Amino acid sequence: SIQFGLPVFGVSITTSNTFDNERWKDCDFVSRYFNPWYLDGEDPVNGSSHTVLAPYYHKVLNRTCFKAGVLSERGGLLWVSLVGQNRVVIKGHAVTVVKGSIVRPQ
Repeated sequence: SIQFGLPVFGVSITTSNTFDNERWKDCDFVSRYFNPWYLDGEDPVNGSSHTVLAPYYHKVLNRTCFKAGVLSERGGLLWVSLVGQNRVVIKGHAVTVVKGSIVRPQ
């Protein structure tokens, strides 16, 4: 644990975008999310980390809407908006990785 005795579930690495790469050049910031304790060590496009990155980049860039690039092997683009003090809206294209059913016990 790092802060307040809470467990660490992953690490997000981020930077404001200075890439000249065609795919990422219009992004306000880019990131990667590593989770060595679960999955395959990296979440290809992690939405939950952007709920923390949005307030951070609001302070850094003084904006509430961002285009975010995720630099994993699969990669992805997210449109992230900070709404008020306690809400983040994330939009993007999804990839189905698991299909299934949940059955509620009788």
